[in-house]
Amino acid sequence: MRSTLRLLAAGARANVLAGTRLALFLKVSPFAFRISAGHYATLVLISLQALGISPVIAAWAGMATILILRLVAMALRITLPTYSARK
Repeated sequence: MRSTLRLLAAGARANVLAGTRLALFLKVSPFAFRISAGHYATLVLISLQALGISPVIAAWAGMATILILRLVAMALRITLPTYSARK
């Protein structure tokens, strides 16, 4: 736990020294938020484990989620989300 807090503090210190704003304080439009296939896979993994499903089966289900979403995106010619530089 201490090492995690040290890493967070070091990152915040680096941002302050570099003169950049922390991402927590940037204004973001609710419509600018994008969810990737990885987010959905993580949601599937955590949900299945919370339901008591074996971690191995939950992991395979998460991987299958990514595969299905990527294949559907390719079939519909949907591109991956792109992120523009913050102002």
